[in-house]
Amino acid sequence: MSDEVSAPLPAGNASLEVKESVLYALSFFGYGEKGFVLDIVRRIKVAEVSMVQQEGSRRKKEIVVVCEMDVEQDMLDARTLLHGGASAYLVDVFAL
Repeated sequence: MSDEVSAPLPAGNASLEVKESVLYALSFFGYGEKGFVLDIVRRIKVAEVSMVQQEGSRRKKEIVVVCEMDVEQDMLDARTLLHGGASAYLVDVFAL
């Protein structure tokens, strides 16, 4: 799968396979979309993918994904705040 991932690998303690899987999944968001949605997806950078102990469990682990994105002028509403549609879309993308 390594040759399918074009983004640089993020930091974090997750295995190469897990990091590549996160990048691969993210590549599907915005697929076939035009305009605003695609513009947002292209700006998202996965900075870290880590495995952590799930709170309240000794055996279960969960994956924490940290993403970064600069908020640019075209993502702001009339009050110069992050547009509600943009923030809702980000929540949808990362509520995997």
